[in-house]
Amino acid sequence: MNICSNDLESLNFLKEINYFKETSISGYISLNNKFEDIKKPLTLFTNVIINSVKLFTGNKLVSNEGQYLNTHRLLIDYSIKENLKYISYHPLNNIFFYSSPTISKYCYISLPSYINNIDIEDIINKKLYNISPYIENVEFCYIDKRTFYYNVTILINFLPLIKNIL
Repeated sequence: MNICSNDLESLNFLKEINYFKETSISGYISLNNKFEDIKKPLTLFTNVIINSVKLFTGNKLVSNEGQYLNTHRLLIDYSIKENLKYISYHPLNNIFFYSSPTISKYCYISLPSYINNIDIEDIINKKLYNISPYIENVEFCYIDKRTFYYNVTILINFLPLIKNIL
């Protein structure tokens, strides 16, 4: 989700972001021997797939300041797949695509006990929510003719579908 527009209407989805996790994933990817060498990387496409969701509930805690601490954590198991489009040194067909192996990750999103007076456990158990991953930023650079470095920033949003409960 690279936001390049100054058009406020294109940013309407931001109103729905209340419960989220922002995370960065980075690493090096080396092409295996089946692929041509990289002359110039063109584009890195990132796909995020949500695999599973599980709610964990702990004991209610009180901070030193007397505030009640949230004890609901939503564990989100997700995978990312990087696909590189690049120019090779091959004289006849110089545009190639490389798909990296899938990388499994997870994150937690803190949730309140109730959203609009509805128990979070009911929302989760009845699957009355959407989880949307947004790609905020993708950076990659060419290291050598077989290796590139990438850094992807992802925002994973939890959106309760409250209107479906009432």
